[in-house]
Amino acid sequence: MTGRLSLKMQSATWAIGMTGLALTTLAQSTTVWNPAANPTGHGYWNEAANWTGSAVPGSGDKAVFNVPDALTCTINSSANVGQLVMGDGGPGSLVVAAGGSFASGNNWTGVGYNNVATFEVQAGASAIFNDHLWVGFEATGDGTFVVNGGTAFVHGMFGLGWNGGKGTAKIQGGTLNLSQWHPTDSIKGSSSLDITAGKVVITGNFVNSVNDFVTAGKITSYGGAGTVADVFDADSNTTTISAVKPPGFGPFAPTNWPASLDATKKVHYYVADGAFAPPNDNWTDTLTLPSGGDQILADSSVKGFAGKRAVSSFINVADAAFQEWNTSDRIDILMQVYGDTAVLRPTDLSQSRRIRFLIGTVPQVLEVQGGDYATNAYNGRWNWILFSIENPLINGGPDHKVGSVPEGSVGDVTFGGVNGGTIRLQGPDNAVGNLTVHAIAFGEAGAFGIPEQVNQFDVPDVSCGPVPVSNLAEIDLNAGLTNHLVVLNNNDQTVTFSSDVGPATDRRKAVTPVGQYLNFGITEEYLGKACHDNAVIKVCVDFYDDPSFAGAEVSFGPEAYALDSNGTPAIFPEDQRQIMQGSGQWIRRSWSISSVNLVGIGTSPLTGGVRFISSGGQVAVSRFSLGIIRTGNHPLAGLDPLADCYSDPQICQNVYKDFAELDLAKDIKNGLDVGSSGGDQVMIVEEGGPVDDRRMAVRPSFGDTGTGEFLNFAITDTIFGPTSQPNARLAIVVTYYDDPALVGKGFRPEVWKVESGGQEVFSFFQPKNNIVLQGTGKWRDAYWEIPAIKFSGVNQGPQAAARFRLEDRIYVTRVRYAVIRPCGTNAGKNLLESVKPALHIATEADGVHLTWPYRAPQGVLESAETLGGGWTTFPNAPAIETPESFGLQLTPGPGTQFFRLTVQ
Repeated sequence: MTGRLSLKMQSATWAIGMTGLALTTLAQSTTVWNPAANPTGHGYWNEAANWTGSAVPGSGDKAVFNVPDALTCTINSSANVGQLVMGDGGPGSLVVAAGGSFASGNNWTGVGYNNVATFEVQAGASAIFNDHLWVGFEATGDGTFVVNGGTAFVHGMFGLGWNGGKGTAKIQGGTLNLSQWHPTDSIKGSSSLDITAGKVVITGNFVNSVNDFVTAGKITSYGGAGTVADVFDADSNTTTISAVKPPGFGPFAPTNWPASLDATKKVHYYVADGAFAPPNDNWTDTLTLPSGGDQILADSSVKGFAGKRAVSSFINVADAAFQEWNTSDRIDILMQVYGDTAVLRPTDLSQSRRIRFLIGTVPQVLEVQGGDYATNAYNGRWNWILFSIENPLINGGPDHKVGSVPEGSVGDVTFGGVNGGTIRLQGPDNAVGNLTVHAIAFGEAGAFGIPEQVNQFDVPDVSCGPVPVSNLAEIDLNAGLTNHLVVLNNNDQTVTFSSDVGPATDRRKAVTPVGQYLNFGITEEYLGKACHDNAVIKVCVDFYDDPSFAGAEVSFGPEAYALDSNGTPAIFPEDQRQIMQGSGQWIRRSWSISSVNLVGIGTSPLTGGVRFISSGGQVAVSRFSLGIIRTGNHPLAGLDPLADCYSDPQICQNVYKDFAELDLAKDIKNGLDVGSSGGDQVMIVEEGGPVDDRRMAVRPSFGDTGTGEFLNFAITDTIFGPTSQPNARLAIVVTYYDDPALVGKGFRPEVWKVESGGQEVFSFFQPKNNIVLQGTGKWRDAYWEIPAIKFSGVNQGPQAAARFRLEDRIYVTRVRYAVIRPCGTNAGKNLLESVKPALHIATEADGVHLTWPYRAPQGVLESAETLGGGWTTFPNAPAIETPESFGLQLTPGPGTQFFRLTVQ
């Protein structure tokens, strides 16, 4: 090739094909787990987009795990692979979840081959290794193998640290079956095997070997607190290793406080229904759970106990005697929670929820870790879980965070914490929404035992049977179609049927309530039973906005749903109903509700979702669809069966604007302004920039006045539409001063709210999404896209979008937002497209040069061998070539390769 050709892509979805370009690729039979470019955001094995080459590995393939920061891989169906190597040049994590099965071919499996890796078999799952299983193989390998209630079979040799690495096996339930065992080498070096619940069954008589490993501390029970039992059965020719639970270890019965209590320690407690008496005189019932704002609780009753379910972001615990903790360096927190999917990580349901605790008062709050617990807390039972948090001194003492109210504290600090509480339960896993609590207690360190004693969980309750593989029931009266959904016509929910409803151009068959209520029953328990976990439901309704409703204050929408299998009602917020305008048109819209029990309200003997109400007039309905957003490891997990039905139809009708701008230098405030300054986001508006281009700008104070390290911007005049509209896709461009004195400092939109399953939860960009200052001394543009955002604001508004975190006094002079609508004539249109980074491809004598603007730190270079094939993240790492661009130099060779730049 001679000369230089620069081709600028006009869209991130275009690609340029170039003949004569060779890429370094792995062998065709090898595929790497790399889900970063998967638009669904799911970490499922069976989604092709999660693998390089966009092909799920099969029985003739080698699957490799080595990509840093990759999502945990979850197998929730069947997976068969020729060979599995995890932690080969990078980390890896895989979980075989309930209902899933894994099988490897006649090649060895490595978990932690020369890096860190974890393989877990959960309750209701199985794994078969048809050859050797090496856990922590080479000297740098660190592998962990967990059987957490499932069943695993190893038909070859089993080795922990076989070739110098560190291998850890944890049998926390279920059975590990081993066909081969080396008397001295199956557990080597610093490797170990620990058993709590469950057992290990080895073919042959290896009692002497097991005893030697026990004596050496390489086989333990309950982390060394219990006793290891080993038995050889001559009839089956097997050695069984199990654990003898030590005294005072769980799982504890849910009917009273754990037996691991230390009666000498001080405890403050709360029980939702008063079912538990204080076990001794050191216990006082001074705790309460305040409800309001973003810490709303609802009464719930599950399997014999009344509890409080979090229906918003946080659970706050108020202690009327909080001052008593001012001498405690550590506080233990005991909770009895119900083991539904809320105990798992909402963003990765193969892992336990990471609960953090917020202590102190604004502005001196501190988020502290409480510890972890096993995923088998998801067992359909009431579980005891113990956390332990530090309670540090404030600025060196003498007062502690919990137990005092420092001078200058703001907000409601009645109980020594934030928002009217003492200690708040929160994220980072989308806070603690849907968690159900029956009892909670604060205690001195050791008051409840230690976490290893308490955090032991009983086997899953499977009496209800499996959740059906379905997610949609519906009835279309006009089309005469029904799919396991019927209109109810009884008691206070009687109806009339009509065959000629609507405008002259769109007459339909419909149903109208005689009174207020309209209800639908699910036949044959098609979507699940009342004893199943509560579900996230989405309903889509076609209803008629009759001209007679004009000015009549008629509203229509969900009214009540069941919180638990006893039918405890929860009332849907009235302000989220549709206000009828009398437009004379059919309206199609959706509502989403989290944590709905399918026992229904007034649907017996059928199951149900949510009952609807017409207030001020009777609203006719022609079609009603009830969908469930499955979670956990269900085969339909994450799928929205009503994805084309929106909670605000006007987003498709060009009713709202799609662009807002704040330009402080030009005094432009078009739907956007500097937000409220105070607390931890003290903002300074002043002149900034280079001497030859000074502009009005805003920056965080960073100690000048206050503690600000954030910027926040208010959306004014509801320019994008109401806060109640569904999640929006938002493009953001920020014009900032690339200060030479701040080279290496970064900033990003850090946190925003997103609707998930009927709840608003937090979502984040991580530091890798920072724009990092290069020191050019110029005003520059930074670009981000947020795929889903509510305009509720974080510490601002409503309305607001994301709150920005900055690492120093970085000046921002201009901010632009563009909403990219999902439907209507503006569907997919980005009014900031001209600023969006695009890929440049230039041919040179020694190869091909790819570049793209530096302003998109979340830009990902992807490649494909054919335009019709799958796109994968290109493995070669780009470099910052100039202060303005990323770049990559490629060597020509045979074949054709296509490239594109996606902005995540």
